[in-house]
Amino acid sequence: GCCDEVSPFQSITAAMWWTVVTTTTTGYGDMVPTSPAGKVVGSITMLAGLVMLALPIGVVGSIFMTELEQLTEKKGQRKAEIEE
Repeated sequence: GCCDEVSPFQSITAAMWWTVVTTTTTGYGDMVPTSPAGKVVGSITMLAGLVMLALPIGVVGSIFMTELEQLTEKKGQRKAEIEE
């Protein structure tokens, strides 16, 4: 039946470990959900982890490129002033 399945998550602490490992996209593979509902929750957790990492990285990268372009532009202006 539905309740005969043995869960690899033997405690709340073990389940929290799996959540942190999956969310941070480390994915050791030491525990995996075995029920269909668990696999759905696991998939959502993995996607949420990717989004939480990808969004800040994109924002920081964009800001970095903007600052780099401004710095390069200022260096070009200084070089032009020195040559005059």
